[in-house]
Amino acid sequence: MKKFVFWSTRHAGKDIVMTEDLGRYAQGKTAWEALFFLAETLKTWQPATDTTESDFNQRLKMYQETGLNKIEIFLEYLDGKYAVRSAGVRSAIKANSEQQALLKYLELMAANSLENENGQMGM
Repeated sequence: MKKFVFWSTRHAGKDIVMTEDLGRYAQGKTAWEALFFLAETLKTWQPATDTTESDFNQRLKMYQETGLNKIEIFLEYLDGKYAVRSAGVRSAIKANSEQQALLKYLELMAANSLENENGQMGM
């Protein structure tokens, strides 16, 4: 299993998503849309060295104290499909590569995410 980490925050009415090393970023109406835009520009995806899921309560506390949201996306190849999981959503995606599977997953998440009246991301 591989884990990919991104950071998101909200600034000036837009969601901004950054790569784990903060080297690249994109913005959008929702974090998922921004992440999809960012993913389209990445030539390679750098998996995290630690493949375990972070503690949800720690991530929530960090968001409440700093406004930074840690996005973790897990990817595994099972039975001829890619199993992709993040934010409690799991999908089985047929794709020719990891990158294609991740792009399809992010496109799906971006298309189904909503921006509420407070500008917070929701499903």
